[in-house]
Amino acid sequence: MIVCLPTDAATLLPAMKKHRPDVILFLAMMLIGIIPFAGRPAIAADDRPPNVVVIFIDDMGFADPSCFGNPAMKTPNIDRLAAEGIRLTNFYVNSPICSASRVALTTGRYQQQYRIHSFLATRKSNRQRKMPNWLDPDAPTLAKLLQQAGYRTAHFGKWHMGGGRDVGDAPLPQAYGFDESLVSFEGLGDRILWQKTGNQKLSWTHGRGKILDLPKHRTTETYVDHAIEFLKANQQRPFYLRVFPNDVHDTHSPSERQASKWQGSSDNPPDEAFFAVLDEMDRQIGRLLDTLDTLKLSKNTLVLLTSDNGPTDWPRYYEAGHQPPGFTGPFFGRKWSLYEGGIRMPFIARLPGRIPADRLNDSTIMAAIDVLPTVAAICGVTDQITQSDGIDLSDALLGQKVQRDQPVFWEYGVHGSIQPGKAEHQSPSLAMRDGRWKLLCNPDSSRVQLFDLTADPGETKNLADEQPATVHAMKQQLLGWWQKMDAHYVQKPKAASTRSAVGKTRDAVSVQHQSTSQGRSAASPNIVHIIADDLGWNDVGFHGSDIKTPALDQLAEQSVVLDRFYVTPICSPTRAGVMTGRYPFRFGIWGGVCNPNARHGLPPQEVTTAEVLSNAGYPHRAMFGKWHLGLASDLFHPLKHGFNHFYGHYNGAIDYFSHKRHGQLDWHRGYDASEDEGYSTDLIGREASKYIRDHAAGDPFYMVVAFNAPHSPIQAKRKVLDQYGFDPQGDLAPNTDRRLAKREKAPNYGKAGRGNTVRQTFAAMVTSMDENIRQILDEIDKQGIAENTIVVFHSDNGGTPTHGGDNSPLRGNKFDTWEGGVRVVAMIRWPQQLPAGQRFTSVASYVDLLPTIAAAAGTTPPQGCDGKNLLPYLSGSQTPPERSIILGAHAVVSDHWKRVDDQYFRIADDPTESEPVKDVPADVAGRLSDALSGFETIQGSAFETQLAKPDVWPPVDWKLPSEPDRLH
Repeated sequence: MIVCLPTDAATLLPAMKKHRPDVILFLAMMLIGIIPFAGRPAIAADDRPPNVVVIFIDDMGFADPSCFGNPAMKTPNIDRLAAEGIRLTNFYVNSPICSASRVALTTGRYQQQYRIHSFLATRKSNRQRKMPNWLDPDAPTLAKLLQQAGYRTAHFGKWHMGGGRDVGDAPLPQAYGFDESLVSFEGLGDRILWQKTGNQKLSWTHGRGKILDLPKHRTTETYVDHAIEFLKANQQRPFYLRVFPNDVHDTHSPSERQASKWQGSSDNPPDEAFFAVLDEMDRQIGRLLDTLDTLKLSKNTLVLLTSDNGPTDWPRYYEAGHQPPGFTGPFFGRKWSLYEGGIRMPFIARLPGRIPADRLNDSTIMAAIDVLPTVAAICGVTDQITQSDGIDLSDALLGQKVQRDQPVFWEYGVHGSIQPGKAEHQSPSLAMRDGRWKLLCNPDSSRVQLFDLTADPGETKNLADEQPATVHAMKQQLLGWWQKMDAHYVQKPKAASTRSAVGKTRDAVSVQHQSTSQGRSAASPNIVHIIADDLGWNDVGFHGSDIKTPALDQLAEQSVVLDRFYVTPICSPTRAGVMTGRYPFRFGIWGGVCNPNARHGLPPQEVTTAEVLSNAGYPHRAMFGKWHLGLASDLFHPLKHGFNHFYGHYNGAIDYFSHKRHGQLDWHRGYDASEDEGYSTDLIGREASKYIRDHAAGDPFYMVVAFNAPHSPIQAKRKVLDQYGFDPQGDLAPNTDRRLAKREKAPNYGKAGRGNTVRQTFAAMVTSMDENIRQILDEIDKQGIAENTIVVFHSDNGGTPTHGGDNSPLRGNKFDTWEGGVRVVAMIRWPQQLPAGQRFTSVASYVDLLPTIAAAAGTTPPQGCDGKNLLPYLSGSQTPPERSIILGAHAVVSDHWKRVDDQYFRIADDPTESEPVKDVPADVAGRLSDALSGFETIQGSAFETQLAKPDVWPPVDWKLPSEPDRLH
């Protein structure tokens, strides 16, 4: 047998040998394919690289563990870990505050590289301090490195690198390499919340994960519970586990049982609750260590334990005449300070058989940014590191004497942050340690302080005047480093692109062009336009529906909700008006849909949003899902109307599983049939997400995602039906399109995927659509482009009760110009420009979308557009004028009034249209009548194909026949 190694094996194996001689065979076998990677059968325990567990405690001081000098209590489980491993007394975190410290540990890079210098808070607060709303998901992480090497990964505990407060669109931990997660209120996904007020209030509304409502004193226990289950489930494969307690961050809230043990234990009242919380956290760490022992995993598991910054220093403790709880040992300063007590942390590493037991290292200077390269070396994945500010100090952990060969730098407070409660703890904003020396100063060279930490670890004697040469050399390095870091906070304009030559002025609103807060610097926004099909007013959770729509509910919280958004009462006309910004009756798409045998479609002379954006420099313009604007000629194809990518179907009402209509496949990529298998809603969502992923980094993109859900036929996936109590032994709902199936001689049309009732099936269809919208929104977040991406959502018309829709409490349904047929769920999100969580109560219309999008893109709509640019009204910079929107030949609506046939309603006060008004003011009647009279004036004829009717119909795979463009 001849085995060929990959070309990089010759360089890879020596690197592995240096750090992991006991796993050379394992790694070599992975390279040649004998042992599989992640997702395949487990490998033998003896051949596995080490597992990794990182315990990162919140606000624990250097001397809080008794093995580091706690004078008041014991921490037996932390002490046990230290006795079985090595303690480092010169370990530093890279920031004296939580978010920034976590970013450095997670990425192996100075947190200023990602503009995170303090704690992440509200959008406004982040913006004021020049910070993004979350860590760039493209940042390198240890989790990604190990995940790629076949490790199973999990994060249980405090996140605080994006999400929470009013930031509901941050990427989930999965975007950073974690397979599983459970966080707290300063993160998203599955999370623990313990109060419904304050900083946690909005987290209850964000969706995107299960919420555990637990008291704070149970958080660490719950994180450890999840960690234990994770260990049990992954004991046959390598794993990387992070347990990041919220403890011992104040406020300290022990249970009565926990608190009773420590009553009367200190003359300083805050200590008692702190001791109780620290004691309970130590007990939970013991449970975790015991599980590693029980599962026989300890021998091959690297365990690291440290803290994110020094102990609390809130002014309230001093104001009450107390001392803040938590011990810093011999060091000066506390949290929020660059003195040693704020950044020098206890550090323990254990790996039995490789790391010597009960060892003390008091000479090696190590920082949090070194953890990634150090662990990577021990696990044999250093070749995968592409960027790191840290260095590999694995030899120090393995018991060797190692001297750090480069300095460590700090910055805190330059762009604003919390300061210590005790004035003398407030340090200069820059610091540097190099060997025995530590220098502190401000960016303007003021407050220069130099300490010899070998002789003076408590920083009591400033030697700056005595050591001018040392100060000069170190200050040059420190200020040079800070100059490079501070450059990341400067917004850089994007280089000119082809669209800069368009030279169009903005229409009625000035949209500031600035770089996004998440990486890609862009002037014009990306635009994602999502359209639902036949979604009723009462078919979304935030309207009180029984249907589960967490993604749409969260999107509504982040958007300006268009509470009075009007469309036509049927599919094709609405879609035509959306595409053109013009009333569709102007060009004959009215009174019905572009049905399968119709001869008309969207006229080539009509200018679409895609064409407007093409002229404005948008090179990527995609249409996904339902088109429904003509099938008789390729002149009606999306690729002939400004789009350069199409994936979806031409007809309405296709079968969700077979993708057929009239027995022929109607699923296409470009002009060609595409025999993709799967539920159509999922295929649309998956393709749209991929498009975002493929185009996020370049020029701006525009995409329309037109789901055919929840339009009939009523078909759902079994696993989603199960969410609504589907009984496989029970009766099935009728096929509500059985007459259509009979007429089209397609007996299996619409039969698959029925639930027990029509409403149950419809609900599952809506939930599937919502899940795919979540996938799209998550991809936007993951790519770091949410701040400057516009997301528009609306339905094409109201719901149909026959097929499961519900428009209550509105009157009427699809096909009606009553509110239930034409007033639909709608919203617009643009974090960079529009306020979140607002409700726009003036009328808005489907024809307003083109001019609104054009304005956002920095161009103007074509002449003859019937819609208005909504941006100045949505942003609050202008008051919307009174206007009338034509709903049909006999219906018109304005902010306060609506006319249907000869009935008038005070629609703002009577949205259910239950009380017709008899005495209508003459000016109101005149204004609405004038608007309706315009319908007859502007109604135009349809644009029909000149091709002969085909001999064979329906065409095979709904191939659109080619026709010359007679307009050119």
